[in-house]
Amino acid sequence: MHLPTPLEMGALGTAALIGAGLVMWFLKSVRIAAVLFAASMALFGAAAVANGYEAMGEAKIQPKLDAANARIANDEARAESFRQDALVAAANAASQVRAKNAELEKLRNTMQGRIDALTKEVTGAPVRAAAGQLLDNFVAEANAAAFGPGADAEARAAAAAARDATVAEWVQWGGKVSALYGRCASQVIGLQTYVKSLGTAADAQRPAAAAGPSSSP
Repeated sequence: MHLPTPLEMGALGTAALIGAGLVMWFLKSVRIAAVLFAASMALFGAAAVANGYEAMGEAKIQPKLDAANARIANDEARAESFRQDALVAAANAASQVRAKNAELEKLRNTMQGRIDALTKEVTGAPVRAAAGQLLDNFVAEANAAAFGPGADAEARAAAAAARDATVAEWVQWGGKVSALYGRCASQVIGLQTYVKSLGTAADAQRPAAAAGPSSSP
């Protein structure tokens, strides 16, 4: 059901008033003119009352609407601030990981120099395939225990293909494993730093969030 607006009621009242004048001018009917005049006055009165209530409604609603818009703007500002903090945290974490990986690469090169400085008697000493198989099988079992079935396939294949090696090759292999472990650790530390930074950024936003609802009427 559509209720007429104050403007529409005012227009109807004006039409009724004009109609009353036309009736009096052309039809000379006082009765009809009086009815139309009374209707126009009633419509004008209703329009005035409706306009008053409309103004009262706006006066009550507008502060709430303004407060809601202010909260939305505040939330958007806090969200953008958090997004910027997250970007900075991600960049800082990535920079930290790159720096640690570069340091690990330097250590690996240093280790290769130390291997080269060893005597042939040490570096050329044989390491039998059985030792490699034992180690690879242990790696396979550890992978399966940590990551589930199928994670041991690569280590199992390495165990099957194990061959005699030298101390130098084993030390080099150990250096590569240590470097990979260091890279993994740096990634984890970088992720922890990133998450911690996000938590700090979120904590910084909480006082503003708590203050928001108290400002509503």
